[in-house]
Amino acid sequence: MYLVKENVVIEIFGGGFHNKKDAVDLFNNKINYLSRQGIPVLIVWSDKLTYKPKSVLTIAQSLDNNLTIINGDGSATTRGLSDIILNY
Repeated sequence: MYLVKENVVIEIFGGGFHNKKDAVDLFNNKINYLSRQGIPVLIVWSDKLTYKPKSVLTIAQSLDNNLTIINGDGSATTRGLSDIILNY
């Protein structure tokens, strides 16, 4: 999801698809493209039991890093970070 006003991309991750190698490779290509364009990305590991959209939006509106990873409740995490290869 792209928030035009904030110039930020929000990626909502679940546990199944986004843990597969093909998804990781596809995401690495996407994150590198967006980084070259200067568009920050917020990765949200979503769990329907703890997901808090307002917390996610608040964080998205204040991003200053190329890549930020959070849980669906807004808490910080490094889950999946070791799979991401940034080439910018």
